[in-house]
Amino acid sequence: DMVSVVTFATGAILENPLTDDVMGTAALISKLAVAPESEHGSTNIGDALVEAEVELSSPRHNLDARKILVLLTDGKANAPETETAEAYALEIATELKQRGTDIFTIGLGKNLNVEFLKTLATSEKHRFLAVDRSTLEGIYQTISRAICEEGAAVIEIIPKPDSSVR
Repeated sequence: DMVSVVTFATGAILENPLTDDVMGTAALISKLAVAPESEHGSTNIGDALVEAEVELSSPRHNLDARKILVLLTDGKANAPETETAEAYALEIATELKQRGTDIFTIGLGKNLNVEFLKTLATSEKHRFLAVDRSTLEGIYQTISRAICEEGAAVIEIIPKPDSSVR
């Protein structure tokens, strides 16, 4: 199994290329923090999907492995252009699904466009809503059981550090 991490706000960044170093990836995730300028910035789901597709199509991807994308978002798509952000993200998601990528969506919080997140997901079984962070562990376990062919993997939940404490 390999894992990669893409973060996104106004833009998307490949934080961790595909790797089998699960512990190193977990350490990286534990150090991630929302930059103060991004706290009230944009949510560019489309560019996040593009960045993930680039990595899933890279030479690092095992050709025998399935392409799985788990999108966790706490907001509505409103970038690159507010009026077209959802259409852009939906176009990219549709292309990914047509090329065989399974997309799981997790909407975190209350300010979500639930119908949009449902449309991005591969199927009804690929859609999740989490009112708060406490429900994420159960969702990740459900996703793990759905994608693992030889038994569920262990997905460790790494709490986001409080961005107000530096």
